[in-house]
Amino acid sequence: MSDPVEMYRIVLRAYPISLEDGEEAAKYIEDDVRKNRPWLENPDCIYETSTLSLIFKAENGYDSTGLALRADFANFIIGSVINLGDFDIDVESVTKFYKR
Repeated sequence: MSDPVEMYRIVLRAYPISLEDGEEAAKYIEDDVRKNRPWLENPDCIYETSTLSLIFKAENGYDSTGLALRADFANFIIGSVINLGDFDIDVESVTKFYKR
């Protein structure tokens, strides 16, 4: 039996993201991560219309602060949002867990 591996479940929020782009950007980001970034496990990206926010969740084994994923998320947004103005990204949470 293998030893448990330390992992981090990270939740990020980017705002404001325009209504025109939000749903499409969420789908694009999640699809891109699933296809091209195997080191990010269980990716999930949704657009929250009530707050004009993209919520991105993923797990990895190296980013204990969420800052590396935050930088990647910023690049995803820049590459997928057409009507992009100034935006912020908050690290909402980082939860350590162990995976076998």
